[in-house]
Amino acid sequence: MADDRPEALKELERGVYAAFARWTAVQIAIQERFGGRETEDIIRDLMSECVFAAASERPASVEQIADKMYDAFDSMNCDLEDGSPEEMATMILDLRAACLAGDFSKIRELERKAALDSNAVMSLCVRDIRNDDDDDETMDTSEASSSVRNTQNQYQEPIVDEDGFTVVQPKGRRRDRPM
Repeated sequence: MADDRPEALKELERGVYAAFARWTAVQIAIQERFGGRETEDIIRDLMSECVFAAASERPASVEQIADKMYDAFDSMNCDLEDGSPEEMATMILDLRAACLAGDFSKIRELERKAALDSNAVMSLCVRDIRNDDDDDETMDTSEASSSVRNTQNQYQEPIVDEDGFTVVQPKGRRRDRPM
């Protein structure tokens, strides 16, 4: 796919990123940091692996792609029991077929739905799609970036002391307690 149709490969990548942005398991994994500090890297690596598996001359099967997803979530100590990896793998292979046929409407629809969602986790993936886009198309990123900024202001990284322990931070003002 990459050699003979570079546009199709690029569109497939955009479609996979948009599909991942809308996947509830990914949203929860990133929000709850199931993989610790590497959660986003694990998800990005999984997206890249799925694109590669679907874009190869002989694409991987639904089961092979789903297994990659199960392995990635297992590495984050997360069990997926809802069948969503199989659904995602099927969607990825459907997107591949559409891209090879030159039909990018499914990808545009996925991107539109992902951009409409105000969830900061999905906006992160959508932002990755947009940053990777080398086209001259301009997309409205104000909603996505403001959602990410609001989430960043609310979340503080834990403070780790020199021994590697996390320091517990107070939540707010202390009230005087009667003794």
